[in-house]
Amino acid sequence: MVGPVTLHRSGAIDGATAAQRRWRIRDTALRPLPDGAAADPSADYACEDGPDFTASFDNDADTATIALAGEAPVVLAGQRPASGIWYAGEGWELRGKGRDATLTRPGEPPVECGTR
Repeated sequence: MVGPVTLHRSGAIDGATAAQRRWRIRDTALRPLPDGAAADPSADYACEDGPDFTASFDNDADTATIALAGEAPVVLAGQRPASGIWYAGEGWELRGKGRDATLTRPGEPPVECGTR
């Protein structure tokens, strides 16, 4: 969905609870994307002691594709994290939460990364 949403905050009304004074949707003009499907999200990561990479996420397939410069892309299967993200496969692992992630490659120590 794309389009604007206008919010307003309920005014101070005698007897209104804090929950009743929260933000409310006033107006919306949301519409489906032109092709009817949302674009798959991706993130560019910069790593402290390792190569920078791009992770593209396919939520329908529950996969993440890792692309490093000069290497073939690697597709990782979604795991069940307690919170955040966790993808693994073929000795690779991507874990993260918020802007931070840890990438582990086969035979290499884990590297700490953050979105750019």
